Amino acid sequence: MSETNNKRPSRLRGICAALAVVAVLLLALVVTSMIVEPKTNDSEYGLFDPATSGIRAEPADTIDVVVVGDSIALNGLAPLQTWHENGFTLFVCSTVAGKLPDGYTMLTRALERQHPKLVLIEAHPIFSEFTWDYALMSEAQTVFPVLRYHSRWRNLKAEDFTTRPQMTWHDERKGIRVEGEGVAVDQEALDNYMDDTGEVQTILPQNSLYLQRMVSLCESVGATPVIISVPSVVGWSKAHHEAMSAWANEHNVAFYDFNLVSPEEIGIDWSEDSKDGGEHFNVIGASKFSRYLAKVLKRDFDLPDHRGDKAYAEWEELYQSAD
Repeated sequence: MSETNNKRPSRLRGICAALAVVAVLLLALVVTSMIVEPKTNDSEYGLFDPATSGIRAEPADTIDVVVVGDSIALNGLAPLQTWHENGFTLFVCSTVAGKLPDGYTMLTRALERQHPKLVLIEAHPIFSEFTWDYALMSEAQTVFPVLRYHSRWRNLKAEDFTTRPQMTWHDERKGIRVEGEGVAVDQEALDNYMDDTGEVQTILPQNSLYLQRMVSLCESVGATPVIISVPSVVGWSKAHHEAMSAWANEHNVAFYDFNLVSPEEIGIDWSEDSKDGGEHFNVIGASKFSRYLAKVLKRDFDLPDHRGDKAYAEWEELYQSAD
């Protein structure tokens, strides 16, 4: 037998041994993930940002509009008011400083039990830079929760070994975290932030890829993806608008930039409707913008009116109790 033939069985055994090690490691990741993954979305169980999983406790197929974004969306919308005045349900699946990989994960989880008519993708995170390493870790943590929840070993309970995750915490605010008193916006900044200054903005390749993935995911479940930009004097510009418009046109996705709508038309008073001088709305600003947004969505999309349907009675109860 030649030396070459002698080496082949050795190489084959080496490959099989390596595959066996990989298989054992993957099995270990799967088993440990099943154990340490929080079994509910209550904060006491250690779930990462439990508010982002509130939609998973909603009854199946009861959310008409899902919103994905970052703190701009968290502070920009009023779901219960939208329900009371228009009859369609809206849930915000966002997190502070969220990147597009985070948004993709949240959207994936939201669509496990919901088949919304619309998915609104708030545009600010589309320009928020992240690395491929960040994206890879986000994907790995989704597949193997032990990579995110490894510290839960010290707090494990008996049910962690015997039960599967069940989302039980019900978010009565439907995902939003709007708050804060009024802080006036600098008038010069307000007058000039949407001027054409010659600045050029680009959407990074990794951001474009994740945005395309989100759009494709929406279309795969029959939801219409719509990109929106909530008014924000700080962090938005004409250059952002131009880059976003070009991307939306190229990919045939609707884009509504509400920064181009006059504050007077929306009803915004930037001297009192922002909590931090123009980046985020406060409660009053979110209420005004939500009223305007709802009119646009009702005008352009076939959204239902569930008012009077007993299956949605809780929404009206929550609205009344929030006053």
